[in-house]
Amino acid sequence: MNTSTVADYPLGHSDSELDRLTIQARTLSAHTNLLLRRAGLSPGQRVLDIGCGVGDVSFIATQLVGETGQVVGIDRSQTAIDTARERARFGGHRNVDFLVGDVTDPQVPGKFDAIVGRLVMMYLPDPVAALAKLRSVLRLQGLIVIQEGDLTSIGAEPECPLITQLRDWFVAGFSRTGAATQMGSRLCSVMHQAGFAPEGSWVSTPSYVGPHLTQLDWFSDLTRMLLPTLEAHGIVKAADVDVPTLAARLEAEARARNAIVYAPRLVGVWARHPRV
Repeated sequence: MNTSTVADYPLGHSDSELDRLTIQARTLSAHTNLLLRRAGLSPGQRVLDIGCGVGDVSFIATQLVGETGQVVGIDRSQTAIDTARERARFGGHRNVDFLVGDVTDPQVPGKFDAIVGRLVMMYLPDPVAALAKLRSVLRLQGLIVIQEGDLTSIGAEPECPLITQLRDWFVAGFSRTGAATQMGSRLCSVMHQAGFAPEGSWVSTPSYVGPHLTQLDWFSDLTRMLLPTLEAHGIVKAADVDVPTLAARLEAEARARNAIVYAPRLVGVWARHPRV
C-alpha cells in the first residue's frame, strides 16, 4: 500500500483538467449508471456524492432518485463546485446541491440513505479512515457505492508497446504523488476494514476497437495533464512523449496490430452500514 500523503488532487483543477474530467465522464457514465442501479439506488433516496468534481456522478444519481429524492455533492475544490452548480442550473437539475467539503471530514447536514463516489479513494492518504468517518452521515443499513480504477490493468491485445509504456508512466507518476494506483482491486478489503459489510460488486473495462480507436485521446489527454509530474520526478521528458502526436500514434499502432485497447478496469463495490 502506498503510504505517501496526497495533499490534493494531483492533476489540479485548471479549466483544462475540468474539461478532461467532463470528457472522461461521458465514457464512464454508462458504467457508473449500471453500477448504481445494480447496487439499489432508487426513487426518494437522499444521496451524498463524495469528491463530486464537476457533478457527473451526482447528475446520474439525480436521475435514479427522481424528483422525490435529493443529491448533495461535496468536493474540496471551489472551482469544481462552481462549475457543478452552473451545470446544474443549465441542465435544470433541481434536486441537487453542491457544497465545498472534505471527504475526510464531511460537514454535511442530516443523514443520507446512500453515499456514492467514483475515483476518489485512490487520492486519499487514508481511505479506510475516510470511509469509516462517512459512516457518521449514513443511516443504519444505508448503502455505500464506490467505484475505483486499477491503472495496472491498462493494456492491449495483441500488446501495443506504446500503450504498455503509457501504463508504466501512469503507474509511476501517480505513485509518486501518493495515489493508490490499484485502489479498485483493493476496494472490497478497504471497505471491510472501514466497518462496512459488502453486498455485491460489478467490474467493467472501457475498451476501444475498430472505429472506436479514434477515441484514444483519453490516454493522450491524461498524459498531458500528468506530464509535469512525470518530468519533475525524472520519469520521462516532454520531448520524448510528444503529446501533440500521441493519440495519432496510439491509433496507428493499434490499427496496425488489429488490437483491442483496454482503459483501466473499473471495480464497483456496494455495502451497507451495519446495525452494530
